[in-house]
Amino acid sequence: MRVNAMIKSIFSGYLLLFLVVGTALSQIPQTMSYQGVLTDADGNVVPDRNYKLTFRLYSSPDNSTLLWEESQDNISVQTGLFNVILGSIT
Repeated sequence: MRVNAMIKSIFSGYLLLFLVVGTALSQIPQTMSYQGVLTDADGNVVPDRNYKLTFRLYSSPDNSTLLWEESQDNISVQTGLFNVILGSIT
């Protein structure tokens, strides 16, 4: 009986150790893929070329507090579509 309890205790200890180590080694991704459509003020798709785009995150919809900002040069836009990796610069 005692051997069985000791084996369960050792197994539980190793399981806990693996969970703690796994959690400690996991990381929050620092980048995010983003795809969008670039249009002018009238809603028309912009011409194909490279653009400098600035991305911003605010604390609320009223733009009260800027939390993050990143500008990227030479973003290729084709038929209005673009793809970027946010967080790769800032």
